[in-house]
Amino acid sequence: TPYIHYREEGGTWTDAPGIPMLSSGIDGYSFYTIDLSTASRLEVCFNDGNGNWDSNNENNYMFDIGIYTFDSGSITAGVPVEDTESPTTPTNISSSSQTSTSITLNWDDSTDDIDVAGYDIYRDSVKIASSTSTTYTDTNLEKSTEYTYTIKAYDTSSNYSELSDSFTVSTNELGDTVTIYYKHGFTTPYIHYREEGGTWTDVPGILMSSSGIDGYSVYAVELTTASRLEACFNDGNGNWDSNNENNYMFDIGTYIFDSGSIISGIPTNNSDNTVTIYYQNGYLTPYIHYRTSETSWTNVPGVAMINDDEYPSYNKLTINIGNANWIEACFNDGNNNWDNNNGLNYILGTGTYTFSFGLISSGTPTN
Repeated sequence: TPYIHYREEGGTWTDAPGIPMLSSGIDGYSFYTIDLSTASRLEVCFNDGNGNWDSNNENNYMFDIGIYTFDSGSITAGVPVEDTESPTTPTNISSSSQTSTSITLNWDDSTDDIDVAGYDIYRDSVKIASSTSTTYTDTNLEKSTEYTYTIKAYDTSSNYSELSDSFTVSTNELGDTVTIYYKHGFTTPYIHYREEGGTWTDVPGILMSSSGIDGYSVYAVELTTASRLEACFNDGNGNWDSNNENNYMFDIGTYIFDSGSIISGIPTNNSDNTVTIYYQNGYLTPYIHYRTSETSWTNVPGVAMINDDEYPSYNKLTINIGNANWIEACFNDGNNNWDNNNGLNYILGTGTYTFSFGLISSGTPTN
């Protein structure tokens, strides 16, 4: 419900928030007509009536006498063109990579008389996601399973193309996969990686795919010769996040990467709901085996904890528990030696905890 707040150039402003604009009869547009009496231009800004303003960074918008279409800061002469034309159908669907649990799709751009806004992706005739780019990675699939995909383009007026021709592809046999959800620091992130000790991808690496989760891109790598992935990130224009040239190490599993922090799991709508554990018990590489109040146990031995640079005698892991309330956890060294609270395990709510040789305290380590 837009309001127009205005004055004739050099004159007196309307009372804030201004005048509610009227229905135009053109889908998606409101309109308002102002008769000028003392000036030849109108100075304008817009708002929603609730204190949210579009004032052109406080410069406002200037309109000469005439009829104009205002669209997200862009001013064009004339009435809006009602868009009834659908985009062309997406073509040449292919898959640039497959793992045992993911398939990355690519396709050619559709075209439209105004603008293509995005693409809806269907797996086995069911819509699973939308993407604003021509790539998408479908994750959490079954191993060695065939899937059929179709894609439909849509424009800014919600006109839809016909469904594309179907494309069928299979996931791989069970392998060791690293899946990384990258929370947008770079809007269009690339992942540059190698299997630990192996050969790097060509710079800048691989453009990460739309994840279907707002604010995240995703990429999955199936390891063939190593048990860890070494990676860094960039924007494709020479701006890098390489952990101060130390890069980032990922064990086999699924992770959220958020501004240098690596969290085990998949992003949710409640991505700040986390449990962080600092663990010290003499294990060279401690593992945490856990379940949440809404999920089943991890596979034994669990998730390897990461050595913490700030507290070198501790290993650390942050677990995104989504909409769950707690985790039940125990620890081991990966060789069947367990710290499980005498068979009772440990129950932890959201927050940060320090485990030091059997003693548990809230917060980060004090030594």
